[in-house]
Parts: sequence; C-alpha cells; structure tokens
Amino acid sequence: MGRRPRRADSERYPALAGIVEQFLDAGVRARARATLLRRGLAVTLAILPVTAVSAAALAKRARNDVALQRDAAVSRHLVVHSASINDDPRPCRAARGGGLAHQSHG
Repeated sequence: MGRRPRRADSERYPALAGIVEQFLDAGVRARARATLLRRGLAVTLAILPVTAVSAAALAKRARNDVALQRDAAVSRHLVVHSASINDDPRPCRAARGGGLAHQSHG
C-alpha cells in the first residue's frame, strides 16, 4: 500500500529478526487499511445527506404531479357530470344531481 517505511541503517543498527520485521510491516498495512476505511466512511457520510435530500425532492415532485393529475381528473369528471345534468330534459332529475346521488330503485 504505497511506499515502504524507511529502515534503520544496517551498519549502525543490527538488522531486525524476520518475525519482528513482519510484525512492523503488518502494523503499517493495518494503519493504511484503517486510513482507507476512514476516508471511505467520510465520503459515504458526505454523500448520504445529498442523496436523501435529492430523494425527498423527487418524492415531493412526484406527489405534486399526482395531485395535479388527480385534480385534472376530478375537473374532467365534473365537466362531464355537469354537462349530463344540463342535457337531462327532466328538471327534477337534473335538480337531484342527475340521479347520481340518489338512485331510485323501481
């Protein structure tokens, strides 16, 4: 994971035993891995709020679109219904709402 740490001068200091050098190398690798994990977590935590706000904005827009479609459908229904009331030649049926609100059986 990158460059190898600097070693002591072998003329001045005795060489490390193989197991000791492996242990130190494992510590360096563990530190590099931990740093990489922390950076990944920081990036994830920075992106998460942006994603949540974007999803909320999309959901709000979808909700508004559905409300507009619903309002348009209700408006169309009322136009058709009012036209049928005005076209009905029987005044009492037209006054009752075209027979939609009160169904007479018989």
